[in-house]
Amino acid sequence: MLAGCSSTLLSPRHRLRSEASAQFQACHIPAMTTQRLDLPCSFGRKEASSRPQPVRQIGISVDKGIESKSSLRESIKLPPVAAKRGDEFCARSKKRYAATDERSNYMGRVKKRKNGNGKCVEESGQFMSSEDFWFHANAPQGCLRMCILTGRSQPRVLRALPRVVTTWLLGWAVVTPRSSVRPLAMARLLAIRARVVAGHNGSSQREPECVELINLVVACVEQIGSKNIAAVSHCLARLGELASPRGSPLHRLIAYFTEALALRVARLWPQVFHITPPRELEHVDDDALRVLNQVSPITKFVHFTCNEILLRALEGKDRVHIIDFDIKQGLQWPSLFQSLASRASPPSHVRITGIGESKQELMETGDRLAGFAEAFNLPFQFHPVVDRLEDVRLWMLHVKEKETVVANSVFQLHKMLYEGSALREFLGLIRSSNAQVVVMAEQEAAHNEATFDARLFNSLKYYSAVFDSIDSNLTLESPSRMKIEEMFGREIRNIIGCEGRQRFERHEKFDKWQQLMEQGGFRCVGVSERELLQGQMMLKMYSSNHNYRVEVQQGSSSSSSMILSWSDQPLYAVSAWAPVNGGGGSSSLPR
Repeated sequence: MLAGCSSTLLSPRHRLRSEASAQFQACHIPAMTTQRLDLPCSFGRKEASSRPQPVRQIGISVDKGIESKSSLRESIKLPPVAAKRGDEFCARSKKRYAATDERSNYMGRVKKRKNGNGKCVEESGQFMSSEDFWFHANAPQGCLRMCILTGRSQPRVLRALPRVVTTWLLGWAVVTPRSSVRPLAMARLLAIRARVVAGHNGSSQREPECVELINLVVACVEQIGSKNIAAVSHCLARLGELASPRGSPLHRLIAYFTEALALRVARLWPQVFHITPPRELEHVDDDALRVLNQVSPITKFVHFTCNEILLRALEGKDRVHIIDFDIKQGLQWPSLFQSLASRASPPSHVRITGIGESKQELMETGDRLAGFAEAFNLPFQFHPVVDRLEDVRLWMLHVKEKETVVANSVFQLHKMLYEGSALREFLGLIRSSNAQVVVMAEQEAAHNEATFDARLFNSLKYYSAVFDSIDSNLTLESPSRMKIEEMFGREIRNIIGCEGRQRFERHEKFDKWQQLMEQGGFRCVGVSERELLQGQMMLKMYSSNHNYRVEVQQGSSSSSSMILSWSDQPLYAVSAWAPVNGGGGSSSLPR
C-alpha cells in the first residue's frame, strides 16, 4: 500500500553550492515509501537564525524611460555619463528622424555596404537613443504591442527599428532581426504560445497580453544577440512593467525570465547596465520544500522511483552500502529502511555514506537516520564525507569487502557538465567503488544548448509547464507558492544569466545521458513493469493533478527511463545504470 512520509521531515539547514551561492541548487525532498509507516516519519526542526526574504524583483530603468508601475523595475540604471550622452544623441536622433520620416520609409533608410565577396548587404543606420529608439511621440505606448497589419502602413514603432522584419504566427507579430529568423526558433515559439493559450484555458481576453510577453522575451534575446543595447533596454523596461511575480502563471514566469535576462545583460555590458542582484539565501527555504512535497507529486515520484529500483538491486543482499552523492537531510531513506525491514530476510547491516559540504548538517542527518533505523530494528551505520562532490575520492567512501554497493544521484550529474573531464572522473569513481547500480534522477530538459536562444526557448517551454502545475494546486495569493516559484527562479537565473563554470544548471534529456553514461562505461538496466505500475498508483493520490502522467520512455536499443510529465511536457526522468564488465558483478538487475 502506498503512503508517503510526513511533510515535517524537513530541517531548516540546507546549504547551497559553495562556489555559486547565488544560484539555485537542486534538492532532495521527502520520499515515497513502498509500504505504510507505522511510526511517525518526522525529523525535528530547529528555528533558523534568519528567514528568507521576500522575492526581490528586478527590473530596469533607463534615462527618461517611462515610469514603472511594477516592482520589477528597481535597480538597473545607465551610468550618468551614458545618460548624458544619450540625451544629446536623443535630440539629434529626433531631428534626423523627423527629417526622414515623411520622405522615406524604413527600408529607404537602410544603407548598403560591400562584403568581402563584393556583394551588397544591408546594414542598419546608427541606433536611436535609449529614449527615442522604441517610443516616439506618436507611437503606441507598448514596446512591442502587436497589431495585425491589414492594408495599413506599418506603425511608426516598427518602421523605426533597424534591421527588423515582422514575422506572423497565429495572427500576431514577432519582431526579430532579419539575420536571426530561423524556422526552428519560430517552431519552438509556436509550441510555447500554444502551451500558453492552453494554460489560460483558451481565454481570448488574456491571450493578447500573454503573446506580447513572450514576444518581448524573444525580441530581447534577439536584440542581445545583435548587441542592440538601446533595444535591449526598452525590452527589459517593458517586461518590467508587464510581468509580475504575483500575477498569472505566465506573468510570474516571465518575471523570473526578465530578472535572468537583466542579470545576463549586466554581465555582458557592465559599463552600461548597473544591477543589484537579488539577495540569495544560504539555505533553501524549508517551508517551500515542505509545501512542494504536500501539493505536488514531483518529489515523491523522484524518491519513490529511485527507492524501488534500489530495492530491486538489493533483493536478497545481506550487507548493504548506499552511497548518496548529495544526502542533505536524508529524506529519501526512512521509507527504504521500512521496506528493507519488512522483508522476510532483512539485511544484517545497512550503511549509508552521505556526501555534503556541511559537517553539522551531515551529523544531524546521521543522527536522524540512526533513529529511524533503530525503530525498524535495522543495524545501521552512517559515514559522513564532508567535501565537494568533484573532490571526493575512493578512499573517502570506506568501501568494504562483501558489501553490496549501490549509488544514488538526484539532480547532481548535470552539474558535472561544465567541463568534459569532470563527469568522466566522477563516473570512474563510481566504477571504482564496485557499485552494482547507480540510480540517477535528472530534469528531462535540454538546457545545456550551445546557443543562448535555443537554451532560452527550451527553458521557457519547460518552466511554463512547471509553473502551470504549481498553479493547479495553490492560489495566486499563496505566500507558499511564491517560495516554491522562487526556488525554480534560481534555476532560471542560472540557466539564462550565467555562463562558464558559473552555469551549473546544465540539464540534458535522457538520450543525451545515455550517450554520456555509455561513454563512461555504464549501460542502462531499464525500469520494470512493477515500478511503472507503482508510479501510476502514486499519482492517484493527487486527484487534482490529472495532468500529471508517469510513463516509460524508450531510448535507443533496450534502454528506458521513468518519466514524470505535465500534460505533454516531460519534467523529470529516473533511470538506472550498471557498470559494463565489472563493478558490482552482473550488469543486469532482476525484473
